[in-house]
Amino acid sequence: MIDHIGIGCGNLARSRAFYEAALAPLGITVLIELTPEMTGGDYSGVGMGSDRPFFWFGDGGGVRGAGDARRVPGAQPGGGRRLL
Repeated sequence: MIDHIGIGCGNLARSRAFYEAALAPLGITVLIELTPEMTGGDYSGVGMGSDRPFFWFGDGGGVRGAGDARRVPGAQPGGGRRLL
């Protein structure tokens, strides 16, 4: 079972407008917005869902202390796995 999913985007405002329009018929709305001040990095993102956020998208950046979120899950530094 998948708990949540997140994707990167190049233009947060355009992506938000698209996903709000596309997902509204399913009852999925914006539940939370994250700013760089909140994440301690340069990440801005949006969490959408019906009762809790399960679909996330953001404009890249990163959260301080979270490691390299772009790495393939399970990748180890220097372990030969490529960045996405």
